Amino acid sequence: MCSGGNDSRRRDAERRQRELDQEADRRRAELERLAAQRQEQVQAQQRSMAAMQAQQQDFVTSQQARTADLQNQQNQRLSDLRTESDAQVARVNRESAAKVQRIERIGNAASASLRVLGQKQPVAPAAKQTRRGARARGAGTTNPGYQRGSGSTSGTNLSI
Repeated sequence: MCSGGNDSRRRDAERRQRELDQEADRRRAELERLAAQRQEQVQAQQRSMAAMQAQQQDFVTSQQARTADLQNQQNQRLSDLRTESDAQVARVNRESAAKVQRIERIGNAASASLRVLGQKQPVAPAAKQTRRGARARGAGTTNPGYQRGSGSTSGTNLSI
């Protein structure tokens, strides 16, 4: 009898052990499944992260190229503006110099004119109407009929 009870306990213990082993196998299988699932998630995240890093690198590279392109455009515009500004400054300087010369010529002419006007002008004697004096009465003769000398020399053309 005693041996029959031992058998039953041993069978119960074996059955419990089998149940525990089955439960352990089931849990191990579940843990392995979860580990495989997590490993797949890690790999998916790593692939996603690598793709995002590649996109980010592409974006950074394109932005750097765009920035360099914009800087080149800005430098070109600045160069064009400087050239245009220098040309305008030169044109304004030329125009200003021409205006200054013209103003100086006009000023010199006006100054000379004012100097001339400022000098005392010689005044021509004013025309005066004189009174006619008493006229000698007598015949007015012309030079050829004028006779010199006395009656004896009259008619001769002597020069004295």
